[in-house]
Amino acid sequence: MSQGENWAEMMTLAQKGNSQVYNTLLNEISSYLTSYLKFKLRTADDVQDILQEILISIHRSRHTFDGNYPFKPWLFTITQSRLIEHWRRNKRRLEKDTLWDDEAVSEIIAEADVSALDIDALQNALSKLSDQQQSILKGLKFDGKSIRELSVELSMSESAVKVAAHRAYKSVANELGLNL
Repeated sequence: MSQGENWAEMMTLAQKGNSQVYNTLLNEISSYLTSYLKFKLRTADDVQDILQEILISIHRSRHTFDGNYPFKPWLFTITQSRLIEHWRRNKRRLEKDTLWDDEAVSEIIAEADVSALDIDALQNALSKLSDQQQSILKGLKFDGKSIRELSVELSMSESAVKVAAHRAYKSVANELGLNL
């Protein structure tokens, strides 16, 4: 039985009033989504904030889950909605040294099909990057470092860091079948 099938069964039991199974389900979902959100968001605070918003949304809409359909697309529809809301709220606060302008960010938000994204596929795509590209993405996405900080840390020019980051993003997107 896959994780998604197990979660579907757990949600069905939770809908029938089994609070212990519901708590277990929410804990498993939290662990699962934390890895994904760390890749998508810049700070640990944002990860925790969006995770809480997702869990609240799951709680409020748990009655809409239909056990005849897969669980993960339902989960990632909720996740995508919360992420898009976050990005729209924070669109103006994007750093000036980002690789994309606001229009490109809007296109990424509009085109990304988060519901089809699988965490295992994401981890696999990241593992195919060079050590340098992994360091750059980790620094930018997980550690919240700027392009300037990474250029000093990695003894690269800022332009070289931007190019390497862009190639890494493109490689991950291609590996995941996203047309960015």
